Amino acid sequence: MRRLLRTKTLTALDIDGRVLRIAQSVRRGGRTRVTRLVAEPLPASGDGLDLEDPAAVGAWLKRALRRLRIKPGRVVMGMPRRKVILKPLALPRIDDESELAAMVRLQVERDLPFPADQAVIDFTIQEPGPETPATDGSLDPRVANGAPAGAPPNVLVAAVDRARVEHYLKIAAAAGFHLHALGLRSYANVRCIELCGADDAAGGVALVYLRPDEVYIDVVLGKKLAFSRAVSVGVPEARGAGNAFDPAAAPERQGTEGEEDPIATVSREVVRTIMSYVGVAGNRTIKRVLIAGVTGNESAVSSALAARLDMPCGLLDPKDLLEVEREQERLVAPAAITVIGLAVAANEPRGMSFDFLHPKRPAVKRSGARSRMMLAAAALVALVVCGFVVRERLLRGPLERAADLRGRIAALERWTSQHRAYLARASGVAEWTAQRLSWLDHWAYLSGVLPPCTEVYLTGMTTTSTGAIRLSVQATSDEVLADLDTRLRESGYAVSPIGVTSAKDRFGYVFRTTVEMRPGAGLAIDLKTVSPPDRPADDASAETALVLPAAADRALVADGGEPGGITPDAGQPPDDSDERPRFLEAER
Repeated sequence: MRRLLRTKTLTALDIDGRVLRIAQSVRRGGRTRVTRLVAEPLPASGDGLDLEDPAAVGAWLKRALRRLRIKPGRVVMGMPRRKVILKPLALPRIDDESELAAMVRLQVERDLPFPADQAVIDFTIQEPGPETPATDGSLDPRVANGAPAGAPPNVLVAAVDRARVEHYLKIAAAAGFHLHALGLRSYANVRCIELCGADDAAGGVALVYLRPDEVYIDVVLGKKLAFSRAVSVGVPEARGAGNAFDPAAAPERQGTEGEEDPIATVSREVVRTIMSYVGVAGNRTIKRVLIAGVTGNESAVSSALAARLDMPCGLLDPKDLLEVEREQERLVAPAAITVIGLAVAANEPRGMSFDFLHPKRPAVKRSGARSRMMLAAAALVALVVCGFVVRERLLRGPLERAADLRGRIAALERWTSQHRAYLARASGVAEWTAQRLSWLDHWAYLSGVLPPCTEVYLTGMTTTSTGAIRLSVQATSDEVLADLDTRLRESGYAVSPIGVTSAKDRFGYVFRTTVEMRPGAGLAIDLKTVSPPDRPADDASAETALVLPAAADRALVADGGEPGGITPDAGQPPDDSDERPRFLEAER
């Protein structure tokens, strides 16, 4: 239950030039009750607070609420009267509020002192009351409770610059709370008068609200605001003003010679305003004047007005509206009618008459042709979507089968490419077999034809698709290469011209070349008739040039030697001057 009540708690904030006033209300049993009322002084003049700086005001508000242990929840604030333009309008009775809002905006936009797109415009309907004759017996058709039966309702319009609304939103953002509504201070005062039962059904009531920086003069007719004015007259605070903070802190004001008494100034402005109002079009409906404020001079102003006006003047005291525990909070009630009215009005089902955060807006004009086009477009989109859904359901099976077939085709294509490679290799082997070329016989034959490895050795041997044999040769001299060419030709090979390149390797062989040759037509390979030159045919230790250095390196590593190094003969001391590589004998 307590949690439910906390969710309905509403906090009203009002800042004048010197004090922050806070009122909290709760909706219980169909009635709104004010449960807390606080007055907090603003910083002193030495480290004063710039009220036009929303970030600074919001930061100070956040600290003040934390210090007072107040959880604001939903917050409502009031716009000063001097920042708002009020304009009464006589419009025909229309039940549709959005259409009435359009008419109001059309009537007001041309009279605004700022651009219409920067204006926040709200309005309230001043319902006509019963006929009330004025003192001279005439009727005033322009005021709410003096309108004849069946007369159109008067509409009171309030317009404010959007920048002022954004100012309060920035304050709320800096303070860390949500701004629930932004009303008008004058209408909050009217709601407080209504709650106190001070409104007069037989006539109007003039409320004079004294603030340190200005004086509000509001005329209430039939629980509606008929007239409102803010007068920039400063009213000094008297000792014993009754604020929650030290009332004795405000010193007694001593008037200076030649300076008019502020009480007389305020009284003169109030009398001038009231007389101007009642003198227009025979308005004679104000029956009494109520005084409220925060300065402590309210009684003096009431006495001065009673002496100058032929009507009763008294003080407005909303103490009976409070349900607070501390008596100190009751003392600040006469100075807090604005926050009391805001806290009560915003927490009631009917809400506030003006809310600049949620103004009444004209209805958006809709074109029939555009609506039909949008409906047609929506129908077309729905048709397309349905078509895609049906297509998806009908083609789901065939699409799945097609995906499966595509996977099988891709697998077969991979196997086909591998099969083609195998066929190509088989074809090459068959062609080689058909030519009856014994390459191993050529290998063995060349082992006996080539010069010894002390003069020349092979670094590579390849065959081409045309039947040619290519030997990569490293030799010690060009005479050895010439001897190699002679030997190959005499053995029956057709040798292409040899190009010699000077490239010394790590074994001291200084010439490199590539020998390309083809077996001659009359070449007869007889391995019994060939042997390594200058070596006995049965010498098991004969060395040949047809062993590559890589094979020799592997053999040396197996024997415990170094790859590419020089190993002396077994049983002989190493000879550092002998840098010849040791090669393995090729198998014939």
